[in-house]
Amino acid sequence: MTRLIGFLFIILILSSCDENKPEFQRAASIFNGITFRKTENFDGTIIKKENSIIFKYVSQQDSSKTIEVKFDKNSEKLFFGIDEYQKISERKINEQDLSTLNFDFFELENPYTDGTGPIVFNQEYGLLAINNVFGPTIILLKNKEDKEIEKRILKKLNE
Repeated sequence: MTRLIGFLFIILILSSCDENKPEFQRAASIFNGITFRKTENFDGTIIKKENSIIFKYVSQQDSSKTIEVKFDKNSEKLFFGIDEYQKISERKINEQDLSTLNFDFFELENPYTDGTGPIVFNQEYGLLAINNVFGPTIILLKNKEDKEIEKRILKKLNE
């Protein structure tokens, strides 16, 4: 009986390890302004909780490079790093090839000079883009070959 309980416990532990397997992949195109710099591949996981969804992206080339955003379903706010972002209802991107939902723009709730934003996100797809005026702009696509989608997103970010 003790062996059976021990065996079941080991199986439970091993099956819980599957939670760290990536659920999706994204090709991150990284730009300096509008000039393309490089592409980096990320594995993504989604953690769904009662009132929030967390999207975590880990670079396939360097696991120390991670991006994590949390979307609060009640307030419809996005959290990135230590910053809080609010949805801008007038700005949206519709990319039916990527998601059935519109992508929303999120701006810093308390803006500061070198703050990141806007961030483009929806609950189905996760991050689409992170714009940074003083740093790199990142566009996360399912397929790095989607250059037309990339151009449309860059244009929308700079409007």
